[in-house]
Parts: sequence; C-alpha cells; structure tokens
Amino acid sequence: YAFYDCNSLTSLTLPSSLQSIGDYAFYDCNSLTSLTLPSSLQSIGDRAFCGCESLSSLTLPSSLQSIGDCAFGGCSSLISLTLPSSLQSIGDSAFCDCSSLTSLYIPTDTEAHFKRILHAKYHKYLKPVN
Repeated sequence: YAFYDCNSLTSLTLPSSLQSIGDYAFYDCNSLTSLTLPSSLQSIGDRAFCGCESLSSLTLPSSLQSIGDCAFGGCSSLISLTLPSSLQSIGDSAFCDCSSLTSLYIPTDTEAHFKRILHAKYHKYLKPVN
C-alpha cells in the first residue's frame, strides 16, 4: 500500500536495491505514466499496479521472477510489455482489463515456457522476438 491511491504521482524511479514491489503498492495511481524499475527487482505483488490507467509503458528487468495476480489489472493504456525469460510465475489475471494490450513480447524459443506459466487467455498476445 506504499503509494495506494496516490493520484498526483506521475513518475517515479525506484531505488536500485529494491527486490520486490508489494501487493497494492501503486494501486489506483491513475496519473502514473512513467516508472523506472531497478535491475534488482525479483517480484511484483498482487494488484501492484492495478488501476494505473495512464501507465503506457514499462520495462521489466531481466531479474524478475514473478508477477502477482491482477498485477497490471486495469492498466488500460498499456499496449505492450516485454516479459523477461527469468519469469517463473505469472498470476492468472495479471493483465485483466488491459483493454489496449496487444503484445506480450517474449524471447525467441521461450513460447512453450510462457504458455505453461501464463493463463491461456493471454496466449494470443505472445510474440517471440530476438
């Protein structure tokens, strides 16, 4: 709940030592457009960015291992996201109500892995890239 419902927050750079973003950390920060995640980040909690309707782009670090349930729910401006090969778990509704989402970019030769850990309703967005 660190920045829960902080409507005036538009951008933020998180500290380089941060390893996890807790549940509901940025819930309903509907003015948040830009966020820099540290390369040390390993987990994003449940509903961490839920309701961040202005968040249009985000770079997930290669250290990320888990994305919680509904972590990006309602991020209606999010068009695409690159998922790192380090991911081991993704919550079932991680991208629920992301009405503009068209692409989840994944490293080449990882499609089978992502189809195992990603709910089937999101498989249509998977796009392998080099």
